[in-house]
Amino acid sequence: MLHFRNARPGAHEAKRRRPGERSEKNGKHSLPLHLPAGWNIPLAVVLSLGIWFLCMQTMPVIPSTFFTTPLLGLLNWLPVVLILLALLCALGNVFAASAVTLTLFGVLNFANQLKIEARDDPVVPQDLTMVREALSAAGGYDLQVDWGLVALFVLALAALIVLAALVRTRRMNLPTAARVLGRLVGCVGCIGILAGLTFTVYASTDTFNSFPCTNRFNTTTVYNQTGFHYAFLRNATQNNLQ
Repeated sequence: MLHFRNARPGAHEAKRRRPGERSEKNGKHSLPLHLPAGWNIPLAVVLSLGIWFLCMQTMPVIPSTFFTTPLLGLLNWLPVVLILLALLCALGNVFAASAVTLTLFGVLNFANQLKIEARDDPVVPQDLTMVREALSAAGGYDLQVDWGLVALFVLALAALIVLAALVRTRRMNLPTAARVLGRLVGCVGCIGILAGLTFTVYASTDTFNSFPCTNRFNTTTVYNQTGFHYAFLRNATQNNLQ
């Protein structure tokens, strides 16, 4: 009887353990690890900068204007961080969101690099509706792929996937409906901000003319000297805005 009573507190304590708490056995922590929810945004910002830096490696030359003209650098980084934050709200895991973001921007930047090399013509938004035709046409060109850079992207992607599997974020102490609504608002809000910026700041002729560019009438030069992300979003508005 005494043994039964001594065992009960331990059982109740195990039941009271919250789902996100780490359990210890023989001095080891169980997996997955759990991070505080407040770490999501800082981690997303840091990871988005890393993704942007990797994407810049696909450019022929990294424009010095990214660093001497802060606004141009900011406009090339903003799409990465806003898409990553939107995916973070949708997926609930900053590393999984970063893996998807890296895949999306990596594919677009590599496609832009190869298309410029093959045809002296960058990737434009209209190309996204002709993916099958683009893949068929790519077989007719002798493309020089930087396999070292491809391997770097693959390693970074693999690391993010492993981290996504091993690390979780603790849920905030809120009702389920409030958490779901907050994530939905965050996801839609980030996409809305990017769309709003696209049709205002990115579409602005005055903003475009304020950036150094040796030939504003040559699309490839514009992409190479102002950055793929900025030029791509600006190009998306040019058929509608004169």
